[in-house]
Amino acid sequence: MDELTARTVAVAWRKAGEKLGFAGPGLFVGLQLDGCIGSFGVRVDQSDNRTRIVIHDERPSTLSGFHWRAGVEQSVRVRDGVATGDASFDDRVVARGDPVVIAAFFTASMRRSILRATTGGGSFEGGILSLDLPEPPRSATALVSAIRRALALARRMTTPRDLAASLATNARRDTVPAVRLNCLEQLCESFPKSSTRIVRAALRDPDPGVRLRAATVLPEEGRRQLLGLARVSGSTRPSRQEPSPPSTVRPCVR
Repeated sequence: MDELTARTVAVAWRKAGEKLGFAGPGLFVGLQLDGCIGSFGVRVDQSDNRTRIVIHDERPSTLSGFHWRAGVEQSVRVRDGVATGDASFDDRVVARGDPVVIAAFFTASMRRSILRATTGGGSFEGGILSLDLPEPPRSATALVSAIRRALALARRMTTPRDLAASLATNARRDTVPAVRLNCLEQLCESFPKSSTRIVRAALRDPDPGVRLRAATVLPEEGRRQLLGLARVSGSTRPSRQEPSPPSTVRPCVR
């Protein structure tokens, strides 16, 4: 970066900080913003063409005992990750923690937001959200937009108030069948008294795997569903005629 460009970028960073209302010590040190925006501690710095936004949140409702990281190697995903059921998400983001909280927290909307925010990499742990921007922002407008998006995501990093209700909603509405199945299983295991209505609804799920799981939970009501699934499976299975064993009895000749 030449001197003129460096000055232009530095001015853009200062304008971005002023527009966002940064307050606190250590502001605008080099290409760095460090201060507070509302109740959040925010630090933005740039080095080696990498711009990182770090947002610290100490709210009691912030997720605890739970963290995620984007862009990790396959071996870590297989060994340590808790799958959401969304393969395209699980291939890019590893979540660790309570499987019930993970199933309730990672709604379709949340998964999309995290994937959009972590195109350059990112993580959330201990109330700290870190995001690496794929390209260094060169204007105040670009930097302000990036920080506001990060703040919007940080505000959503909270434990769902009602885990059972969140699992039920995901089990009914998520667009990915494996996610619906995962949420249904977590609901049945952790909140059996709250699961009956959702399980009955799952008997009509468009995915046969979800219907089968619901039918096994409610065997009396699901018996017809199980029979229907068995008939479908039997009708789609290619017929195969086993060869008859060789006869040891000589045919009778008249």
